[in-house]
Amino acid sequence: MTIDALRRLLTEIDTERTEAVARRCAPTSHDPRAVRAWAHQNGIDCAADGPIPRLVQAAWVAAQQQTDGATP
Repeated sequence: MTIDALRRLLTEIDTERTEAVARRCAPTSHDPRAVRAWAHQNGIDCAADGPIPRLVQAAWVAAQQQTDGATP
């Protein structure tokens, strides 16, 4: 493998990692305080700060859809 091929490969890997991090860190349209309060009220572990786990967010959305009948 040539040096140019290695550079292209490293650039491709860096791009994939950057996109993956962006997807993980993408802001949600949900109010984090509301999600955390709901999680606490329902006995679901959720830290007081930092990112809210996707499973907690998904559970919150599902609960909102059940109570409201619509997407929050």
